[in-house]
Amino acid sequence: MREFAAEYGCGVREIPQGSIVRLRFPFKAGHRNPITNCLRRFGVWGQRCDEKWLPDLQLSRDFWAGWLSGLVDTDGCVRERVNPRGTVHGPVEFATVSPLLVMQVSDALLRFGVANRVRVDQRQQRNGHSINGYAVVSRRPIQIVEISRATALVRLAGVLDLRIGYKASTL
Repeated sequence: MREFAAEYGCGVREIPQGSIVRLRFPFKAGHRNPITNCLRRFGVWGQRCDEKWLPDLQLSRDFWAGWLSGLVDTDGCVRERVNPRGTVHGPVEFATVSPLLVMQVSDALLRFGVANRVRVDQRQQRNGHSINGYAVVSRRPIQIVEISRATALVRLAGVLDLRIGYKASTL
């Protein structure tokens, strides 16, 4: 990331723990943001949420691990539950409305030996809830990848490098 910043003349600011690096792109008249250009080159920029996917390219194992970590950090859920016998367990889930993206996530997990399940949540709300007076209605089914078996969770914990503290500690 630092090399990328140096190449494009970006400002770099690190969070004191050193785990997060923030880039600031300088404004240059007539030049586009280099990250936007990269996303355009791969055909991802400007896609609607239900059209998101990852380009079909040969990518390294480290890339896939980082990609999965980023997805769980941003749109994932790590839960912890205690059953009536006192056993602690809980699933890790990733949700999206993109059927192709959810299949790519499932495939990437399988490549790491992490068993998972894909399910579809059809949220048909006739009398949906409202936020600040605006009715919230889900139009697309939610695609969910769920990892809930203990052996799969142990493997997943060895693959992911989560940056969000509470998710990392729960996993």
